[in-house]
Amino acid sequence: MTGRNYLKRWAEAQLTETNLRVILLNATAIANDDDEAVILNQEVLQGDGYVSQPYNYLVNSTTFNSTINKIVAPDSTATFTADLSGDGYQITHVALWQGRGAVSQKPIVAIDASANQIVCTAHGLVDGDRAFVRGAGTLPGGLTVQRYFVNSLSADVIELHTTAALNTPVDILNEGVGSFFLVYANGQMVDFWIYPLITLSPASEQSFTVSVQLS
Repeated sequence: MTGRNYLKRWAEAQLTETNLRVILLNATAIANDDDEAVILNQEVLQGDGYVSQPYNYLVNSTTFNSTINKIVAPDSTATFTADLSGDGYQITHVALWQGRGAVSQKPIVAIDASANQIVCTAHGLVDGDRAFVRGAGTLPGGLTVQRYFVNSLSADVIELHTTAALNTPVDILNEGVGSFFLVYANGQMVDFWIYPLITLSPASEQSFTVSVQLS
């Protein structure tokens, strides 16, 4: 198998994975891993018909562009339709995400700041999964909107770590104020596109053409 064919098969395997979806974003910097938590946080806050839409890829349809040295997938269109009673939505970015994300969240039962532990009934996570805490109010001290690595202590209790080594849990300073959720955040951003500010009004429909290039 030539290197080019290997890259093509790798790209097709990436694109045919489940949970590829298009996410609308408003005024979001997209520069590093921390920003990816911000992307998923915005996703879970969206509603009114603007929730993320699946990326529809036709299997075995990629080509290799020797000019740019990239694997190119055919364009795919994602259409967002707002509820009549919605508030509308403004967007500046569109991201293509691979992996289960903000659509999978569970309520946090308790924050044990003294033990640096989070209680979330049947959280379903395993060691090394990515997750973050979100909610209305003030986050527990020591936690920010970023993706952490999970150390699963039991079916209902986890620690959050900043590195995959899981050596030192994040020092949680207090319980915070408000209701919080544990958001499963495995996966990665495949690509993103920047637009001039687009305002989508209630009952409107907006389509975005997604063109993917993988090195």
